[in-house]
Amino acid sequence: MNRALIDAFHRLLHEVHPDHARDFTCDECSEVLDAFAELVVRGFEVSELFPLVRQHVDHCDRCRSKFHTLLAKLRLELDRA
Repeated sequence: MNRALIDAFHRLLHEVHPDHARDFTCDECSEVLDAFAELVVRGFEVSELFPLVRQHVDHCDRCRSKFHTLLAKLRLELDRA
């Protein structure tokens, strides 16, 4: 994954969640969860890059379940490649 993709993800996250003081919702998390999971699978330290998404996934059972499902799917796809 290149720097341009990370920058695009940062811009998307800012558009979805410009006010860092309010809660990060499940809907907002869902909008970026695919890209977030892909970054994890590719070995990026997402906790530092995207702390709001990481915090939400850590504390929300529904989003955590979606995240782990995405991780499993992406890892399976990489294993097949």
